[in-house]
Amino acid sequence: MMEKCMTMWVEAGMWSKIIEKKPIFMETRKKEEMALVIEQYYEAVESAKGGILLAVFRGKVNHYFLL
Repeated sequence: MMEKCMTMWVEAGMWSKIIEKKPIFMETRKKEEMALVIEQYYEAVESAKGGILLAVFRGKVNHYFLL
């Protein structure tokens, strides 16, 4: 579902407008890749620009925020 949303936003030109303001990070299907995504997201959040994290509610990202 996230990929569908992303595709729709790209086709509508919204994705490029958003990433001009903030980097976007997406939850991955592979658990092993999530640590890197979360690390990059936190680095972006700590910067002046901030960041956006797209994730499935109660998905893999949930485990990182409960730690």
